[in-house]
Amino acid sequence: MNRKKAVQSLGIFFLAMCLLTVFSRSMDSFRVAQVTAQTVTKTVLDYSVSGNGKVESSRELAVFTVPEMKVSSLNVQEGELVKKGELLFQVDLNTLKKKRSSLMTELEQAKLTKEDADSQAKTIQEKQEEEISHARENYDQAVESADQAVAMAQQDLDLAREKLNDFYNTSESSFSGEGQSAQESEQSLLDEIYEKEKALELAFTEREKSISAARQALESASLPIEKNSTAQIQQLNVEQKQLELDQINALWQKEGKVYAPADGTVSKWNVKTGGVTSEEAAALLAKKSKNYQIRASIDSSLEKYLDVGAKAELTGPDGKKLDTQATLMSVKSNEEDAALLDLVFSVPASQIEIGENVEFELIKESKVYDSCLPLTALYEENSKYFVYVIEDADSVLGTVKKVRKISVEVEEKNETTAALKSGVLSKDQQVVVDTDREIQEGSRVRLKEE
Repeated sequence: MNRKKAVQSLGIFFLAMCLLTVFSRSMDSFRVAQVTAQTVTKTVLDYSVSGNGKVESSRELAVFTVPEMKVSSLNVQEGELVKKGELLFQVDLNTLKKKRSSLMTELEQAKLTKEDADSQAKTIQEKQEEEISHARENYDQAVESADQAVAMAQQDLDLAREKLNDFYNTSESSFSGEGQSAQESEQSLLDEIYEKEKALELAFTEREKSISAARQALESASLPIEKNSTAQIQQLNVEQKQLELDQINALWQKEGKVYAPADGTVSKWNVKTGGVTSEEAAALLAKKSKNYQIRASIDSSLEKYLDVGAKAELTGPDGKKLDTQATLMSVKSNEEDAALLDLVFSVPASQIEIGENVEFELIKESKVYDSCLPLTALYEENSKYFVYVIEDADSVLGTVKKVRKISVEVEEKNETTAALKSGVLSKDQQVVVDTDREIQEGSRVRLKEE
């Protein structure tokens, strides 16, 4: 009896110990972090650039009309297909009539102003020609008078020298009747020659002075007239007014109606009903072509992921992926906002229409890295990175799993993946990539069941 009770008591004891062990292990498992782990993989890092843009024609025609005209009606909407010769819009005829009348008056005034300018220019030209003619006559007369004076002075000198020669050739009695001695007569003739030589020198000097003065007067009269562009400006003004009037007359003959110059799609209106036209194109007409353009803007920080010629996947307005791809044609800084980049894609026109908004996605791949992990595996401490690897360890409860901290060097990373420097982690080491609670060096962990 006692033995039976002892056996029963012992059985109850062992059962209790088993239950307590199971309970202890169960409680311990609740205190241990559950983690997901994986080994490093060989892969590339993807960088995605996405956005949305508007489909435009690669061939657009600008539709112009007379500026400062009130628009009475728009006959088609943006995105609407039109045929060549189809009515696009109409301007107000009263405004057109007033503009036409005003411009005709301005043209006549410009013509009169030009005639006045031409007349003034002609008068100035004729006056200069008259002054030049007068100066040339004065110059010729000065030359003639100066030459005559020099010739007369030369003639007087020659005559004086002839007298002296006659004196030497005649007898002494030829001058005795005057009561002069031969010596006095000779000196008198020599003095006369000296005076005539001085007179000739003076005649030459005066000749140079008078001719020089006349020449300067002629050169001054021949100087180009100060350029006056009034006539040319008025001519340009007349031509401009005439051109504007021709444009208005052409629109007047069409009763203020503006028609499509070719088949296409109205891609943009720059005017509205009740508005006023300007020098800018009233409308842009997109012509049908094999390829369209997609224009979009993105943050400039993404420029390093963009390569001209790269292919982009497209999603249509209905949210469905398109079979066709777009090719990145250009990347430029936005002129109004330096924080943006303007992108232009070329895309076949088979699956999209002008005016539609489509989404695009460009994927740029890095080089191949041998040691890559999810970004969630990375921990940072003092600006340095580390990961936790799982290792088996012995304990009173048997073999358990603990984590060990290993420092790593990140070569490159994107939004989901980090590429680590090779050689630090082996291909067999299990690295913690997810945990349900905080862990640290030596923490026990339990792998989540798949």
